[in-house]
Amino acid sequence: MKTLTLDDKLYTALEEEAIKVGRPVGELLTEAVEQWLLDAELDESELGEIESADREWRENGGVEASEFFASVRKERGWTQ
Repeated sequence: MKTLTLDDKLYTALEEEAIKVGRPVGELLTEAVEQWLLDAELDESELGEIESADREWRENGGVEASEFFASVRKERGWTQ
């Protein structure tokens, strides 16, 4: 185990988020660092493809998956 020093404001924000989502601070921090490391492994072409796909999605009026599935459920009468 290692010790990590964080800025007080950053730690407070992290602590507030942990309380909000009901998870330990260490778990959120570990998840964030793991994701950062995964993102760092992407090469420039992969990042460009991701950014291009995101831009195309926004330009074509894309909707979040949760919104899409909610509209499908409503159209099919599965919810009100």
